Parts: sequence; C-alpha cells; structure tokens
Amino acid sequence: MIVYAREPLAAALDEVKATLPAMWAEMAEGFGEERAEPNWAMYFAAEAKNAAFLLTAREGGSLVGYFGMLVYPNLSLKNELAASSTPYYVVPRRDRGIILRSLIRHAITICQRAGVKKATVKTHPWASAEPVLVHLGAREISKDFMVDLSPAVREAKEAV
Repeated sequence: MIVYAREPLAAALDEVKATLPAMWAEMAEGFGEERAEPNWAMYFAAEAKNAAFLLTAREGGSLVGYFGMLVYPNLSLKNELAASSTPYYVVPRRDRGIILRSLIRHAITICQRAGVKKATVKTHPWASAEPVLVHLGAREISKDFMVDLSPAVREAKEAV
C-alpha cells in the first residue's frame, strides 16, 4: 500500500538525495557531465516561509516517489498566487504513473487550499509526464528551450 504524505524536507532529505543519480540520469538530458546539486538552502528557506512543500509516496516506509512545489506571487497577475513544481521523481515500477498522478493530485489540493490560482508542472520530452498531466486536466502552455552558455559547449558549437 502506498502512503502519501506532506513531509518536511529535512525528514526525507537523505532518501531524496539517494534518488538523485537515477532522477538526474532520466531528467537531465542535455546537461552534459554535470550532476544534480540542488540548492538545498533555497528549498529549506522557502519551506520555512511556507512557500514550498514536499509530498512523498512511501511503501512499507520506503520512499518510492516525491513531488514538491514552490508557491509565490504570480509574476503576471499581481493579486494572485502561483505555484511551480520542483524536480520530482518516482522510482521505475509498474504503477509509476499512478503514483505520480496521486502525488500531483495531492499537490494540487494543497495549492488550492493555500489560495493558489495557477500551478505549473515541468515535464521533459524524453521523460514526459504529459499523459498524467492531461488526465488531471492540465494543458500545455509553453515550451522551454535551454542554451548552454558554458564556454566549452559554445566554442564546440561555433566551430561547426
């Protein structure tokens, strides 16, 4: 049985850190040799201001997934709160999509109770959560593009 709960980041930090290599391998296409190094201080500061939360999915006490959100004043609509997903992960298993759907559904409920009016969830073309998001009533609103500005990458592209 999967148990979903809102947990302080500090309570799940070591377990989340243990998932980072697998999450990064799946989600960080295009980041080259870099490895996941989250800005934990920023997450803890946001959580302390009630501007971030972490949801966990556990089976038999073991972490099988997590999903976090940052809550902030909407940059485009001054009288409204918005929320955005932080990097999230569910371990590969048969019911992975169901676990992710439940995590997102619970996050949406928390956001609604906090007065959030717009929530966005980032997903990647190579590891897409789009079917889950569409099932929950989400719609695509933008596409992000990344330009790697590190000197070695820029020089290699300019040489071609």
